[in-house]
Amino acid sequence: MPALSTLLPTGDSAVGSWTTDSGGTSNLWQKIEEGISGATDTTDYIKGPNDTDASDYKFALTDTPASFNSIKSLSWQVRFALSGAPPASNKDTYGLSIRIVNGATILAAADAAGTFQSIVSTTTMSTSFSNSAVTAFTYVNTSASKAAWDGAIVELRQTYSQTASKDAHAVQVSAIEFTGTYNAILTASAGSYSETGIAATLMAAKKIAATVGSFSETGKTAALSKGFRLNSLSGSFSETGNAATLKASRVITATVGSVAELGVGASLKAARLLNASPGNFSETGNSATLSKGFTFSVSAGSFATTGNDGSLKSTRLLSALSGSFNETGNSVGLLASHLLSGGTGALTQTGNDAGLISARRAAVIAGSFSIVGTASLITSRRLSASSGAFTELGEQANLTPAHLLGTSQGVFILTGKSATLTVTAASSPHLNAQSGVFLVTGKNNWMAHRVLSAFVSTVEGSTLAAHVGSSHTRAVVDANSGTKRISA
Repeated sequence: MPALSTLLPTGDSAVGSWTTDSGGTSNLWQKIEEGISGATDTTDYIKGPNDTDASDYKFALTDTPASFNSIKSLSWQVRFALSGAPPASNKDTYGLSIRIVNGATILAAADAAGTFQSIVSTTTMSTSFSNSAVTAFTYVNTSASKAAWDGAIVELRQTYSQTASKDAHAVQVSAIEFTGTYNAILTASAGSYSETGIAATLMAAKKIAATVGSFSETGKTAALSKGFRLNSLSGSFSETGNAATLKASRVITATVGSVAELGVGASLKAARLLNASPGNFSETGNSATLSKGFTFSVSAGSFATTGNDGSLKSTRLLSALSGSFNETGNSVGLLASHLLSGGTGALTQTGNDAGLISARRAAVIAGSFSIVGTASLITSRRLSASSGAFTELGEQANLTPAHLLGTSQGVFILTGKSATLTVTAASSPHLNAQSGVFLVTGKNNWMAHRVLSAFVSTVEGSTLAAHVGSSHTRAVVDANSGTKRISA
């Protein structure tokens, strides 16, 4: 997170009973605006009224940086002195306290209720100017906007407690400044962000946007993270490192742009949306992981994961609209808990243990699902190919839905030594080919517990079984015997 430039007084808001060193009652801020290191003290300070408690001087601050999105931390430092030497005994107590507000909104204080935070309170304050420690506000309003902070008003309060007769002194202040950190809006407009280091980290709480620009990180543990959105408009996000991590809690979008990760443990994560609109998401690494909480969507774009354990995961939707999902690795996994859909697009997996799994539905509309390897295509509700294709190639190709296998002018193809096409649940409705084809090539069984309709299969030494109601029909097809049609 970036550091704030030092914030200094820029104007009086309400002077109250405070004055300048010469007794002036206007432009007090000009006596304390040079910063701690530039303080001149002797004839350049402000002071509170003698022996008065809860007397406030209020002033405006420098605006926050243009990239400011929200405050992360804020500290103050004050240079102060007592106006005269206290008596030998029965000393009064003098002090200062502080808070920052914008109208009724508390921006920084001792607590969220707006309690003033103490700077000093003592009976032995020196008559020589000295600096307080750099001290963080206990509470800062991390949700307040840039506009709220740019309109901030600092309230500096003199405190006083009488012991015996009044000492007739006041607190003097010659300088005050504020430092801290903030969450930035990072935008590359025809520009570039570049980080190189062992632990390169680029973070923003709201938005990282590359508009015809580039974000690039190189390091052993490169991390590009933000709280809300990563957006590439004709630009590029690129991470290279052993454990490269690209994270967003809301949206990662590549619009005619590119998001690329290279690393042993590359990880691309979004809590809501991963979207490639004529753009490209690409991951390469031993354990490349592309995961999101809600939606994967490819609109004429591409998702590509390459690695030994490549994993593409979504809890809601995987959808390819004229786009492509492509995974290559020894044990790649393409997972969705709700819907897998290829609308004139393609979902492709290549690996020894390729797995395409959906908890609800897998549907191909003029698109294609393709798995190459010791493959497994599983859905708990429905597999449907409408003018599309499900294809599995592997020694143990397995196509398993709990409810429905249906092809409308589409095709299911399984090729392997142990190819299995199965509908097993007692509640499973049927296997149904309407002008379509189920094709199983291998030496194993396929089975349905309800309905086989208009089924055409080319099988090598396979056993085909159908259960329709209480009846049981079995047919054995020898190798090279051609096709066999079974109708319910």
